[in-house]
Amino acid sequence: MDISEESMPTNNCTPIRLAGLTAIFALTVALLLLLSCSKSHQAHIEDGKKYLEQGRYNEAMIEFRNVTKHGNRNPEANFQIARVYMQMGAYPEALRELEATVGNDHNRMDAHFEMGNILMMQRKFIEAREKANLILRRNPDNIEARILLANSWSGMIHVNDSVYDIRKGLGQEPRLMPPFFLLETGDGGSQLDAGKAEELYQEIVELNGHSTEARLALGNFYMTRRRNSEAEEQYKAAVRNNSRSLDAVSALGFFYLRNGRMGEAEEQYKKYVELSESDDLDNRVILPDFYLASGEIDLGIRILERMIADNPQSIVFKRRLASVFFDQRAFDKAEALADELLEKYPEDATAHSIKGRLRLGQSMGAEAVSHFLIVTQRRPRSTQARYFLGRAYLQNGEPSKAATEFESAVALDPSNYRAMLSLASLRLETGNLDEVVQLAQKALSLNPDFDEARLIMGTALASQKNYRAAATELLAYVEKNPDNSAGMIQLGKVQMAQGNSAAAESRFEAALKIDPDNLSAMTELVRLYEAQKKPDRAVARINTQIQKSARSAGFYELLGRVYENQGNTEKAKEAYGKSKD
Repeated sequence: MDISEESMPTNNCTPIRLAGLTAIFALTVALLLLLSCSKSHQAHIEDGKKYLEQGRYNEAMIEFRNVTKHGNRNPEANFQIARVYMQMGAYPEALRELEATVGNDHNRMDAHFEMGNILMMQRKFIEAREKANLILRRNPDNIEARILLANSWSGMIHVNDSVYDIRKGLGQEPRLMPPFFLLETGDGGSQLDAGKAEELYQEIVELNGHSTEARLALGNFYMTRRRNSEAEEQYKAAVRNNSRSLDAVSALGFFYLRNGRMGEAEEQYKKYVELSESDDLDNRVILPDFYLASGEIDLGIRILERMIADNPQSIVFKRRLASVFFDQRAFDKAEALADELLEKYPEDATAHSIKGRLRLGQSMGAEAVSHFLIVTQRRPRSTQARYFLGRAYLQNGEPSKAATEFESAVALDPSNYRAMLSLASLRLETGNLDEVVQLAQKALSLNPDFDEARLIMGTALASQKNYRAAATELLAYVEKNPDNSAGMIQLGKVQMAQGNSAAAESRFEAALKIDPDNLSAMTELVRLYEAQKKPDRAVARINTQIQKSARSAGFYELLGRVYENQGNTEKAKEAYGKSKD
């Protein structure tokens, strides 16, 4: 029997035409087709997993989507799509796919567990707690679920190798870090209970004393509460439980590093490298990271260069060295490594971030934007990438887009005070003064030493005519930044508004001493003299400054305006003419 090409199965597994076939033959073909489709789905999933391990997210997503298209229900494919999103840091999208996973198969406890971790990242502690309890009702001995439950009371998140996808989503390759860290709780702080958390951690250790992760969880809880002796006891117990555990060894090393016990920390990180060599080559970057963190920059660089020479295919070593060169202001070397990475990996986020920051420094806003757009596509949850993209948009003359990125950075990380203040600066320009004050106050609450917040807040308060409060903030700013002319000018304007002319004059003169070319300071000084009906003094002061300034055109124009206000047309014309020379 001739079967036309049109009747053959397609890649989409569409139904074949069975007209003219016997019932038995038709049934046989249908069964074979079903098996073929099943195999095809599994092949897509396996290929997708391979792409995911290689960090090729677009290819992985295509493979997994091939399984779920046309309404096909496949919980494993949904779960793997969620993993792609998690490694990209797109947690809301990952949560949606995990919900689809458990919707198709409510018994997928691994999906419920990952949902719990994402809910923790979103600071939805009560919902995360519910996921942990759901798993524990099925399996009361599940240690990971017990730890998740305790974390939901302490506000800690687990980001070591046991939660690989979360760690990747945060852009955290192997580096110096604890196995858990304390989340910024925000409004969710009322949902936490440190006492309850401690009881749960201790219960886990009592029931599972040989569990490395249980010891690490309790140890980190103690460390975040500065109970160092108890933390050390738990970290050492974790290492005794499993002397080959990378998590335990790095946790103990991090503890020693944090407490300034450098010799003991070095011993642990060397041990970490020895354990990693046969497991994951990239883990060896931990050792140069330790030297860099302890201030031995040259040694860290030499070790990284040697590692690259021995392993020229390692992406992680090159990324780290490029970042170190950038931090050390060796920009040519940083860019050379970034270009080398991009030649082989055109979408490498670290390389694009370095290129973007270099272009920002060169005032090449458009190019900076193009680089940071790629970074945010690869790491949509990266607050640093959002912050720098916002700065690039500003430099490129796109303030509305800049504001959107700063807003995203703050939404992703409510403790990002730099993005907060950048947003406040933009709001100051648009006249949203109440929001400016709120943002600046929040930034200061997060970092009391962030002096720029006082300058922004003082400026906003002055615009609201709240001169007393403005003066308090601006005085605090100039006391800590006596060489900042902008602060001096703003404080002088407030003091002038308060009627304190002598203090205002002193501030404007201080600004001109700091920056002899500061036309804003001279303009305010002239306004002060004119308000005092002293135009001759204004003229004399401008002429004096012209002799000191390297850029006198603006001062001549100001002088022309003063003469014009006096009705001295001839002198005004002469001054305006000199401003164009």
